[in-house]
Amino acid sequence: MDPIKLFIRRPIFTSMLVLALVVFGIFAWRKIGVDQLPNIDIPIVTITTVLPGADPETIEKNVTEPLEETLNTLPGLNTLTSVNVENVSVVVVRFDLERDINVAAQDVRDRVQSTLSKLPVDIRTPLIQKLDLGAAPIITLALSGPLPAEQLSRIADDVIKPTLQQINGVGAVNLFGDQKLEVRITLDPVRLRAYGLTPLDAVGAVRAQDLDWSSGRTAEEGRERIVKLKAEARSLQELRTLVVASPQGIPVRLGEIADVTAGPAEARSIARLGSKPAIGLTVTKQSGANTVQVAESVTANLDHVRSMLPAGCQLDRVSDDSRYIRSSLPWRSDNASQSCHELEKCHHPVRRGPFGSPLGSVRDRSIPQHTQPGGRLGRSVGIDRSPITGARARYCARRVDFLSGKSARRRVSRR
Repeated sequence: MDPIKLFIRRPIFTSMLVLALVVFGIFAWRKIGVDQLPNIDIPIVTITTVLPGADPETIEKNVTEPLEETLNTLPGLNTLTSVNVENVSVVVVRFDLERDINVAAQDVRDRVQSTLSKLPVDIRTPLIQKLDLGAAPIITLALSGPLPAEQLSRIADDVIKPTLQQINGVGAVNLFGDQKLEVRITLDPVRLRAYGLTPLDAVGAVRAQDLDWSSGRTAEEGRERIVKLKAEARSLQELRTLVVASPQGIPVRLGEIADVTAGPAEARSIARLGSKPAIGLTVTKQSGANTVQVAESVTANLDHVRSMLPAGCQLDRVSDDSRYIRSSLPWRSDNASQSCHELEKCHHPVRRGPFGSPLGSVRDRSIPQHTQPGGRLGRSVGIDRSPITGARARYCARRVDFLSGKSARRRVSRR
């Protein structure tokens, strides 16, 4: 039986079918993700290894080359590239598109774990990450004020960052342009020679006596206590009185051979708001989170964050990637006129009579107007379950709706 004739002869069945699509479509419409890019997995894994105090040549020879030799035999490997800079080695492993990203990342972890014995003992634990386009920064903020850079950095790290991380959907908050407070020990070569010491003696003394760890436990009747060794300097004065050596029984303290001061760390990045120095904060959403909802939640909490800042400090929103997504949504007020214009193009009749009246009966002309809303909502079920969601899927849905409207008008005009 022709399905078209079935729908025409069974109007109640057709109405119930359209109503079911409308009901399921309404529930699915509220779950459709809105994002700039579809949620896809690209099989790229990065290995970041830090070796403090090493130059790029040492990084390449002692860190990158052993890792590349181990990773070069991975199955499904497409390309293997590396970047060597001061203190840091970054190895990028790209697999074929058919390779599962989770399995590939686990294979990389196993290979890196087996290579740790060949790497220098001073390296930090390699950081292995999958490339995730969904977990990307969406908002950039700038903190500025009359306070010194180290105080602004402390406010951004201790006040703003924890508050933003508590917002639902926020994955991470990273700082740039910050300068934290650090202690500098500047050795005097003349004083070192006078006491017969070397810089290694001072470094070894600081490492050996600047301790803070658990030293065991005491066994008492009905009670057990943990013994903790606290030899860590709590102030600059305690650090200056640290004993470096005792030649001939006379203690030589750190303050006698070096200048111990506290100040902002060396700036490795810079952030400015106009012509004023600032501290930059990038808000990264969680993988799979709704970009528009997360951005709106962060924006709604900015007033609360500003109320926690000292007098004279201001927190400005520099960029918001969700603006482009919001501007493409048809139900936004700034796009209402454009959406109405598209609807008019989809619903105006194609052929008219000699006096401007549309051809065909009222029943024929009402078919597209009643079926298109049901079809639009019914497609929401498929979009909600499809792996490609977001702005691109909505654009495809609008294109399909526009073409279906044109074909419906053609069928009416031919009667």
